[in-house]
Amino acid sequence: MAYLKFRPLTPGFDFISTLNTGDIPEEITDLLLNDEKIYVAVKTIRDVGIFTNKRILLVDVKGVFGKRKEYFSLPYNSISTFNFLKGRIQTKIKIVADSGHNITLRFLKSIDSKVANEVYMILTNKVMDK
Repeated sequence: MAYLKFRPLTPGFDFISTLNTGDIPEEITDLLLNDEKIYVAVKTIRDVGIFTNKRILLVDVKGVFGKRKEYFSLPYNSISTFNFLKGRIQTKIKIVADSGHNITLRFLKSIDSKVANEVYMILTNKVMDK
């Protein structure tokens, strides 16, 4: 019997603050579809996460100078399940895609709990609609 083990897409993202839609870099907004609407945008020191009405778009900046960028697009209809853990220090969302990949999104204390709750509601509504 053969077993196939999936390599995780990325170890995880630690979001520390929210972004206004005007503060999102143009190179990222160019990746959005015409009818795609941004609900929530969060960032780490260098990375960005955007929750739209169609998908989750994650940008992982790599390298010392940030020249290399890795883009992850996770449509809501490919999420099989997710786990939402809300604590005093951080809020953590573990997403399992249909392919078996796990993605961990951590919202550190400086993120308002309203933002984390909004992300939870977006995920719940989109996953339940599929």
